[in-house]
Order: sequence, then structure tokens, then C-alpha cells
Amino acid sequence: MRTLREEARRFDRRAGRYDRWLKQRWFFGPVHRTMLSALRLVPGERFLEVGSGTGTLTLAVAATTGSAVGVDPAPRMVEEARRKPVPPGATVAWVVAAAEELPLPDESFDVAASSISMHHWVDLAAGLRELHRVLRPGGRIVLADVAPRGIARAASAVGGLGSRRDHSAHDPDELARAVGAAGFSKLRVLRRGALSHLVAFIAAEKGA
Repeated sequence: MRTLREEARRFDRRAGRYDRWLKQRWFFGPVHRTMLSALRLVPGERFLEVGSGTGTLTLAVAATTGSAVGVDPAPRMVEEARRKPVPPGATVAWVVAAAEELPLPDESFDVAASSISMHHWVDLAAGLRELHRVLRPGGRIVLADVAPRGIARAASAVGGLGSRRDHSAHDPDELARAVGAAGFSKLRVLRRGALSHLVAFIAAEKGA
């Protein structure tokens, strides 16, 4: 199992070409569209993305909410995000940090998300507890992570969705149990979109 530092270095090496990968169109694009639909964004909400990479989803959310923060442990990925234009009238901040230790105040966000990032976390439970901590009571999250099932699991090992750790990812029910154990409620495993056989989408809320 890679350490957090090793994972960050691996993504730093990819940072300059990350947005040019074909996978951005056929994989991350559909994942982000599904997440944007599930997030039910409202203008004025404070949004956090953990594992924000080069900032594509964070910036898309900021166009609606007007306020967003992206957090990623890979400094060069964050540099790429900072180079991108911010939607007119929006405020976006970028932070280099790991999911397990978010340098953010308690109850400071209305909505949060993580997109194809959780299988890179060193401690899934700690990262989910941090998400719970920084959300206000009644706040909501939408999470997406690689969770291939059946034939898709074998195909992903050949096609290479990411690191070898992708292929030992939890199944959707296991991820949902981890989210519940972190204190979230009203969990829903979303089964929608063309990639539902490859990706687990989970929505939940922090109790009031």
C-alpha cells in the first residue's frame, strides 16, 4: 500500500498532462455530471471538494454556488487548479492538504463532495470523519469512487482505471457503511448513469 506522500508524488508527476487524458472525457466527465445533479446546489452555499485534483468539479460548482474550496494533497495538481479561470463573481480557494487532516474550521461548509479520490486516502474512516466535522448540521455530501462490479471489475484491471489500489476498492454497500459509521445519516446509494457499474455514488447528510 502506498503512503500519502507517494500518492501525492505520483499525481504531481501527472499534473501537467492530467486534463488532457482521454479518461477526462469518457470517465471523469460523466462522473462529474452525475455528481452535479445529485448535489442539488443552491446559490450562496459554501462548498468543499476533497481530492479536488486540477479543480474541474470545484470550479463547476462555484459557477452555481459562488463559493468553493478545493483540497488536494498533491501540490502540483493544486498549482494546475490555480491556473484555471474562476467563474465570474465566484470565490474559489485552493488548499494543499490530506482528507484525513483538513485545516478547516468545524461546521464551515453547507455541502461537500469527493470524486474518485477515496481509494487513495490512507485512512478512509479518518477522512470521512473530517468531512463530517467540517459540515454544518444538516449539510450534505455526495461521494463517488471506483467500485467496479462483476465483469466490469475484471475489465477495469485490464483497462487501468488508475492505480492497483483501484481494484481493491470497497463495494458500494461497504462504502455506505463507512459513511454511516462516520456519523452521516439518510444514506442513499445512487444507481444512475452509464458508469453505475464502475462507480459507487453515495449521498448522505449530517444530522441537525
